[in-house]
Amino acid sequence: MYTIDKSISWNNTIVFSSNSGTKYIVQLLETSPGSKIWTFNFKLIEGVPDKKEVFKTIGVIQDVLLEPGGLIERNSVNEIVVFIYGKSREEIDKKTKIFTRWIKSPWIFNIESNPEITIEGKRDQIYLNTNFIHIKKTDVIENNKTIDLSNIKFCYNCGLENNNYKFCPGCGTNLQQS
Repeated sequence: MYTIDKSISWNNTIVFSSNSGTKYIVQLLETSPGSKIWTFNFKLIEGVPDKKEVFKTIGVIQDVLLEPGGLIERNSVNEIVVFIYGKSREEIDKKTKIFTRWIKSPWIFNIESNPEITIEGKRDQIYLNTNFIHIKKTDVIENNKTIDLSNIKFCYNCGLENNNYKFCPGCGTNLQQS
C-alpha cells in the first residue's frame, strides 16, 4: 500500500510513501523549453527501502506517470532520458534491469552503459560511470493483450522472474525468505 501525494503535481512532482515508511519523490523535467525531451528523476528522500517492495515501487511509479491525465499525458511526453546512479557497476546494472522491466508498449528503450559526453571545444571526452536509458513512445502497439503482473513474482535481489524457485537461478538468493 502506498500513499501518493499529488499536491505539487502542478510542478510535475509527485511524492509517495510505502507502508514501510520509505518516502520517494518522482519528477519529470523538460530538458529545455520546447525541446520535447524530458528527464525522469526518482529519488529516495526518507527511510530505508525494503528489498521486497522494490518491484512494486517501480510499478507504482509507472501507474502514477501513465494514469489518464497523469504527468506523461498532461505534458504530452513522448521522449524521456534517465540516468541510473549507483555505488558500483553491479548496483547500476541491477537498478537498470528493475527499471526497464516496467517499460512496455507503446514505449521502447535503449540502454547505453558508460555514456560518452563530448564538450565542444574540449579535446577529450568524459565517460560517466552510469547507465543512460533513452525511452521513446511509438505509434504502434505491438500487442492488444493485457498482462496481469500482480501474480508474477520476481527475485528481489536481481529481478529475474521467480517461477516458484527455492533459490534464484540468476543470483542464488534464497527466495523462500521473501
